[in-house]
Amino acid sequence: MYRQLRGRARLSTCLLAPLVLALTACGGGSDSSPAPAATAVLAADDTLTLVAGNSGLVLTNDTLGGAPATVGTNGNVLFNVTSTSLPAGVTLVDGVLNIAATALPGSSSIT
Repeated sequence: MYRQLRGRARLSTCLLAPLVLALTACGGGSDSSPAPAATAVLAADDTLTLVAGNSGLVLTNDTLGGAPATVGTNGNVLFNVTSTSLPAGVTLVDGVLNIAATALPGSSSIT
């Protein structure tokens, strides 16, 4: 069974529509097999203050089985955005939230 957890990030820079961030814990790397049912998954809330043109990692304080949550080659989680779209100028790839230099100022919560 895949495990999903929800993380929240509070941003100060862009006006963002609410969206849900979900992590799916898997075997890691190219292995997409589910994580064992006993693996402890912890997604802690994040508070990010991002200046337009910069980025922040939303997995910094998250863990899987006591190890830091990581994505990509040899990673231990898969990162999926369950929202249908992100606002213009905002991208989220492998847990990295990028704010374009053209993003409008403001603040928002992502849950």
